[in-house]
Amino acid sequence: MEAAARREALLAASLEIATYLNDHHPTPYRRNLIRALGARAGRSPEIEDAKDILVLQHGITRPEAWALLRRISQRTNRKLRHVAHEIVVRSGNGAVSEHMSGDGAGMPIAARLDGGRR
Repeated sequence: MEAAARREALLAASLEIATYLNDHHPTPYRRNLIRALGARAGRSPEIEDAKDILVLQHGITRPEAWALLRRISQRTNRKLRHVAHEIVVRSGNGAVSEHMSGDGAGMPIAARLDGGRR
């Protein structure tokens, strides 16, 4: 195995382990580690932010938030990073209870993105 491929595999494994640990025993250190590893692996920290928003808004765990992001992505046929970006943008500066006007007014962000299904 080439050095670059080994490095990439090690980085991916480290990121998976750090994410698992943070999902089950979150700490600021682990969150920063995930951001650093994710940035090196080309992953968006916005996905982590979207998971945190869903956790706060829906009172679910981080693994459940990840599953919800995946489900929304699959049901709407959109890339997960695009769904995460929209959740972060719509939450606006941490205001996770902010609601939009029009269709879906009063619904949580994830339900609006998922076409009302949650």
